[in-house]
Amino acid sequence: MLTGPKKSEYLGLISPPGKKGLYLGYVNIPVGIGGLVGAKLQGYFYGNFGEKAVLAQKYLAEHTDFLKGAIWNGKVSSLDATLGVERTDAFLKLQEVTNLDAVAATDLLWNTYSPGPNVWYPFAGIGVAAIIALVVFARMARRWKNMDA
Repeated sequence: MLTGPKKSEYLGLISPPGKKGLYLGYVNIPVGIGGLVGAKLQGYFYGNFGEKAVLAQKYLAEHTDFLKGAIWNGKVSSLDATLGVERTDAFLKLQEVTNLDAVAATDLLWNTYSPGPNVWYPFAGIGVAAIIALVVFARMARRWKNMDA
């Protein structure tokens, strides 16, 4: 939101005559790829490591005797069937099993699983990699003799 309008304006200004459409078309390729890949990655990281309901299911499977001898294969997608508790009901079931109120149960999950780093560190890494790539690109672009290429 901060760079979008200025990015297009800048590319329009630096594009050679007759190639403005080409430059503006190419600039949207990384935006599209980033939106697609970013959404898929964030969905995976949040759904497996950050959603409170999933963390409640994991806690029930790993730290209580709620399974009663059943074996969980470690896949988030199998938690509903293995536990017999729907994801939407998992947090309430955790409160019931542990005799904790909502705040204490949330603290228990956050202290046990530390979802922040698992969800946000990969995206911070992608951001740092993007900054490095932009710096490398900017240094390479200064050396180009023919800007009309």
